[in-house]
Formats: sequence, structure tokens, C-alpha cells
Amino acid sequence: MKPTKASCTSQCLNNALLPDNTSTAWREGYDYTITGSSLHCEGSGRCPVPATDVTYRWPNVIYGGTYYLRLSVIYDAKDQIFTLPFDDAAASMWNNGWLYSFGSWHMAIDYSRLNGNTFQVVAAAPGKVIYFGWDDWSGNTMILSHNVGNEIDIYRTIYMHLRNGPQADCNSAWTITVPALNAQQSTVYTNYLTSTGCPQNLPRNPFLGQWGTIQQVAANIVGQTVAAGTFLGFAGSTGPGGCGCMGGGMGPNTHLHIFFAHRDPGDNRWYLTDPYGIYSTKECGYPASVNGAITSECSRYPITWKGGIPSYS
Repeated sequence: MKPTKASCTSQCLNNALLPDNTSTAWREGYDYTITGSSLHCEGSGRCPVPATDVTYRWPNVIYGGTYYLRLSVIYDAKDQIFTLPFDDAAASMWNNGWLYSFGSWHMAIDYSRLNGNTFQVVAAAPGKVIYFGWDDWSGNTMILSHNVGNEIDIYRTIYMHLRNGPQADCNSAWTITVPALNAQQSTVYTNYLTSTGCPQNLPRNPFLGQWGTIQQVAANIVGQTVAAGTFLGFAGSTGPGGCGCMGGGMGPNTHLHIFFAHRDPGDNRWYLTDPYGIYSTKECGYPASVNGAITSECSRYPITWKGGIPSYS
């Protein structure tokens, strides 16, 4: 049913694009670029050498300097192939919406346990693991490519903030992320690292809540084809985007940030989509339970959960 302002409040409508404001650091939207590799590139098939980075874009098209919703990708992302990217009991889990708050960027879904503990992250659909590496902002990141029928590499899921062993993650934070930050970001992040048992100089004693254990490592499965529900890694708080520290927090912020992306057949570029079809904030009708039915009339666009409901694989 197409919602009206009476059934879906005006505040919840038309949030797939952020407000026009070219004075902001993010312009009007949010593109996220991830390192390319021999398997991870813009197009499907053989990747160029050397590899080029891949940009996952907010779903926009621009005409005359004004941004509009890219309907070609939103409405083409209609294949119901995804299941929940974890197998913990629904009662223990919580999720955020596609936007953090009205007028803010996120364009992903966050999942976490109510008690703050880690959990096993699993493949949200059958696919091929095409990337695993440390991302400057989001820490350990794994990417799966998904086919649908004869369409090859038409969807991707991007799993961020994973754990890969406390010592390895501390080292990546200092050697990869810190040099990539500006001066203000570096001050905040290095303070967080030092305050959580991960100083620049050895010896280190990474705190369990933030860094986990040596047993909590990501699966070494790049290049493999996996079934839905295959173990990928443990949820964590790696990277400045995962720790919550850039906003002043120092406590554990363990969660999975997952991007759902669809390749627009019109230009073969990758665009971020919402499997719930809501494209807004948590308050706009995301199920109260992570495996609850999507009943909100704010879900105006195609839903890509298997059977139309987020459920376990």
C-alpha cells in the first residue's frame, strides 16, 4: 500500500536522499570507497591490474546541480535473497535503521547484542567472498558477491568492524588507520587506542571488551563460494567508525555495520540499498524484533529479505 502522511508521518517520508546542503562536509550524500583487489573491483569478472578502488554510492542521480532518487537502482533491487547476517536468538539482538537520525548519513544497518557482547557474523546470502582487509575507517571488512539467476555479481554485502585477533587489529590501527587520519581525528583515535590497552609501543594488553580474544578471528575464505549462514567472523568495534570513540565514547561498541549494495544495470555502478525498503530511521517502522515482520507503511520500496521478512538462514 502506498503510504499517506496519515499512515506514515511526513518526517519518515523521502529520506533516501539527504537534504540538499552543499556546505556540509558530506555534501548531500554519502559515498564509501573500499580498496580494490584481484577479486574486488567495480565490474564483475576479471579485475584490472593494478586493482582500482571501488565506490559504493548513495542512491542518487544529479540533474542541473540537483540530486534526485535513483529509481533505477531502488526499484531494481527487488530480489528477495537475504537472511539475517547472524544466528543469535532474536531476543538478544537489536538493530539500527538505514539512517542514524533524520537528516544524517549511515546508509547501512547496524546489528548488536543487547548485552554488548560479540556474536558470530554469517553470510546473508549464498555468494563468493571477494575481499577481506583492513579499512581505514571501518576496520576489518569482508565483502561477498551475490548472483541472482543469470545476473552475475548483481548484489554485494559488506560486513564491517569485524575482529581478527587483538594484536593484529591493534597493529593495523596504528600502521594503517592512524597515518590516514587528520590531526584532530588522530588525537582522538590514538587516545582511544592507548586507553584500551593498545598503545603504539609494545608491550600491549588489549582490553577484552574492545579488542576481543585471539580466538575471535575472521574466516580465511577469500575466493571461496559460501552458503547462506556460513561463518565469516566475529562482530567487533574495529576502526574509528566502529569504536564509537570519535564522538567521545571509550566503552565497547561491539556491532556489525553491514552495507547492502546493488549494481545498477543502467550504469554498472554500485549503490547502497535498504533491505527493509524503508530508507529512514529506526523510528520509521523497522521491526521491534530483528526477525519481526515488516508491517510499516513507511516500507515503500522493494524489500530484499527472503520471503519479505528478516529471518535466519
